[in-house]
Amino acid sequence: ADLRSLDAKFDPGRSEVVVALFPTERAFVQMGVYSRGRLIRPLAARWTVEPGPNQVLWDLTDGDGMRMGAGSYAIRVEIEPTYSSYTRFKKRFERTVEIR
Repeated sequence: ADLRSLDAKFDPGRSEVVVALFPTERAFVQMGVYSRGRLIRPLAARWTVEPGPNQVLWDLTDGDGMRMGAGSYAIRVEIEPTYSSYTRFKKRFERTVEIR
C-alpha cells in the first residue's frame, strides 16, 4: 500500500484542517495530529480507505475537545495493506500544517 499524495491545508474560513490523501489501493489508515512529537488528537484508527481521493477534517480540537492555538502541527499517517501480510508492511508519512 502506498499514497500517491498527502496534503494538509488550514482553512481559516471554516476554522479546520483538511487532510487529503490518495491511496493507491485499499488500505488500513491510522492518522493523528502531533505537537512537538506528542499525539494531541487521533483522527483515524484502522480506517479502511478505498483507492482514490479521501479526506479527513480536523476541527482544531485536541483529544479532550479543547481548541488548539496557533502554531505548527504535524499530521502523521500510517498506511498498511489490507491483504494477508498487513501486519508486516507499513508506510509512514507526515505533513506539517500551520495554524494562524
